[in-house]
Amino acid sequence: MNVDKTTLNQLLSSMKNYNATANAFSEDVAKGLMAVGFIILAILWYMELADTKRFYANGDSGMTLEFWMQSSLKYMIGILLIALAPQIIDSVVWLNGAIGHIINQVKLDGGDGQTTIPDITKKAHGWQKFVIGWLQTIAYMTMWVAQMLVKILIFMRFLQLYIAKAAMPIFVAAYVSEDYKSVAVGYIKQVIAIILQGFALLLILKLWPVLINSTIFEVTATGSVLKNISGMFMPIAQGIVIIFTLLGSQNLVRRWMGV
Repeated sequence: MNVDKTTLNQLLSSMKNYNATANAFSEDVAKGLMAVGFIILAILWYMELADTKRFYANGDSGMTLEFWMQSSLKYMIGILLIALAPQIIDSVVWLNGAIGHIINQVKLDGGDGQTTIPDITKKAHGWQKFVIGWLQTIAYMTMWVAQMLVKILIFMRFLQLYIAKAAMPIFVAAYVSEDYKSVAVGYIKQVIAIILQGFALLLILKLWPVLINSTIFEVTATGSVLKNISGMFMPIAQGIVIIFTLLGSQNLVRRWMGV
């Protein structure tokens, strides 16, 4: 599987560079929903204030300065989360890109990011040549599916990010409520997991060619035709594994985030 420059650029791209129109739409929706977020914030503040008044009404003391300071700080954080929701996502996307650029600069000994299936059919005759050629075709098809899957995953990742950026002002408003704080924290973790899927995909794409090339050449460089035939099963099996690994990349990052 060859990782082309366009795919790498998309993995490390900002939301604006990937699709400026979709990014502008998400930001416009987010700005419109900020009013809804502030209304939710006001409702939660009123509910908390009413509950606190009832609590202190049954006691000897009133609401203390400490209560007002803690409450003010909490709601100030809530206001900032709502007002800066698009910028928060853009900042984490930038961080993911910075991490990805660092990973991309690291050179791997014995690998250049290209995956090739060695041509060994000349060593075979008759049915052996047919079987090896058939297995090579399947191996190339497996790599092609993996390449297409990477592009689809990148598209799905950015689609999820545009949706998340648009809806974020509503969900982060729940941060100020003790009852619903987990909703806001969980939402933020989900968004970060989607963003960090980018450098997880980059790690997979960088490591896989090195692993598969070393295994193939070790088997096919020295061996009989039958060994070469059995060796061709390895890239097919590894191609299937990489497909499932790519599909599970977002779940992997979610486990890292504890989501």
